[in-house]
Amino acid sequence: RWNDRHCGECGVGGGILICCDGPCLRSFHRKCIGMAKWPDLGTSSWMCSDCLHRRHRCFVCGEYGQDGKDVLKCCIPSCGKFFHIKCLNTVKGVGIIDRKKKKFKCPSHHCAFCGHSGHGVLNAHCVKCTMMFHTGCLEASKEKCVLLDSVPRGIVCGRHLAGGGCRALMLALKGMVGGADRTTTQTQMDVESTPRTKH
Repeated sequence: RWNDRHCGECGVGGGILICCDGPCLRSFHRKCIGMAKWPDLGTSSWMCSDCLHRRHRCFVCGEYGQDGKDVLKCCIPSCGKFFHIKCLNTVKGVGIIDRKKKKFKCPSHHCAFCGHSGHGVLNAHCVKCTMMFHTGCLEASKEKCVLLDSVPRGIVCGRHLAGGGCRALMLALKGMVGGADRTTTQTQMDVESTPRTKH
């Protein structure tokens, strides 16, 4: 299993993160979820409150829904994204695997530039939406993005940099990660893949 390399609450990578063993695959800074001390995991697992209560936010609209009823999880085992069905209809690149069983593959598993699968290839994922690029396609796409040094192969794509909000977002990102992030159209990112570790 692989978990996110950035905190599911504050969005910042780095520091010590506790990994949820539930279906969301998110990780968290202890202080961001109000955890007073690290749990003694030993051989047991730890789940975030969303997974314990079987409710998750839709990755498109951000509203909560009950798992399996209001929101459905992408069928890729290494993906922890949940979606309302109505919100999936607003997103390009959704792969329907079984309409009857409501199984789908979310767009974060296909390159937004070439359209091919991201399986077995180094990818750059936007931490704010389902946009994904093969690292080799990111430069060719001329997509303007912010590379997040604090999140391996993490980007904020051009969708979130448009118009007057661009400067504000850049300043906010720099404040969050100490000014290490940069705007680029090139793939100058850490391409090492690191497996999930339990804390």
